[in-house]
Amino acid sequence: MLSLIEATWSDFGRDECGTRAAALAYSTIFALTPLLILLITIAGLIWSPAEVQRGIETQFAGMVGQSGAQQIHAMIAHSRDSAGGGIVATVGSIVGLILGATGVFLALQDALNKAWNVRPDPKQGGVRPFIVKRLISAGMVLGLGFILAVSLALTAALSAAGHAIGGGLPDVVMEVVNFVVSFVVLAVLFGAIFKVLPDATIGWADVRVGGVVTALLFVVGKFVIGIYLGHSNPGDAFGAASALAVILVWTYYTGVIILLGAEFTQEWAAQHGHAIEPEAGAVRADLVEAEEVREEAAKRPGARTPRAAAGRAATSVAPANNGSRGGAMDWLLGLPIILLLLRRRRR
Repeated sequence: MLSLIEATWSDFGRDECGTRAAALAYSTIFALTPLLILLITIAGLIWSPAEVQRGIETQFAGMVGQSGAQQIHAMIAHSRDSAGGGIVATVGSIVGLILGATGVFLALQDALNKAWNVRPDPKQGGVRPFIVKRLISAGMVLGLGFILAVSLALTAALSAAGHAIGGGLPDVVMEVVNFVVSFVVLAVLFGAIFKVLPDATIGWADVRVGGVVTALLFVVGKFVIGIYLGHSNPGDAFGAASALAVILVWTYYTGVIILLGAEFTQEWAAQHGHAIEPEAGAVRADLVEAEEVREEAAKRPGARTPRAAAGRAATSVAPANNGSRGGAMDWLLGLPIILLLLRRRRR
């Protein structure tokens, strides 16, 4: 297990997951409102849209505090108030919502591809791969809406069952049951992300392990950040943008957790003889990058001289300095800076 953890951390740094998590958080901020509106619309086909929105805001309140939940409520309300203006405007709004909501999954797909050393085959470029990616992302949005509806249904059913049994179950029992249900939903969600989004083939057994481990990391991260937010007030540091800053920090660490879980899943699969391979229409990223470097070098003046050929041969066999600790160290150095900004009120 220790070797598995060490390999996971090494891969996390080598693949610059901290930097990619920051880019993912940036994309998520702009895609958050359309994504939530689509989720409310999809889950609202089964439940009341107002009930779904309250459930989402309650979850955000538990993760990023009440100010973050109020910011989410304001973002959704403003987006709905600005909609309208005729058929053309309505259609344009719908298209914008879909493109915005699916954009975050495209960013997540690219990050997972990097973590698993795969990429779309550059020789099969064109419109078709772009459309397929958008359809997969749209499918993930639909899947999230379905999972949200199921989660709300389970929560309502458990609450009703608790009240039906002798006037209600003890609060501790209900908290444990809700935690188990939420954990299972998270494990299914992360497992679905690992199975569907990347351009890679991975077995269901490895997906189950990766989903459970990532869900566990998410729960621990939620607990730790919740404790910090409960004992600090970042409003003094960011002023009017405090709620948005907290959401940005939360989405960043969520991205870190997902990518860390992806690296763990890759190492778990490799150590159990189930190496993750590119799916049809994808290739190993390191092989493509090496080929691109060789082609670029061949185009340079003097590339065909004996000395240049000897240099290329030496480069091809020399071990690469991949800076496996670089991304991890950047992430660790960035953590104190974020915490210092959030704690400026104490100075």
